Amino acid sequence: MVSARILTGLWDVASILEGITNANEIMRVSRQFSNVVSCSPVLRGTVSARAGFENATVDLYGIDPALHAQTTDLLHHD
Repeated sequence: MVSARILTGLWDVASILEGITNANEIMRVSRQFSNVVSCSPVLRGTVSARAGFENATVDLYGIDPALHAQTTDLLHHD
């Protein structure tokens, strides 16, 4: 994991990243619905790399392991 605190030393993160800025508030409100059992934030991004004439693209997912384990069946995968 890369801490946002580390990134803010290099760039103004808010000026270069688009997306949800209030995930905790969205999850707090979502939990108030009777049919919501749990929720977990997921940060998703795509990374592209090139070495020589080879290109590779990878989808990366960042999760909070404890919250994600409560929200999904992550711990029950074989």
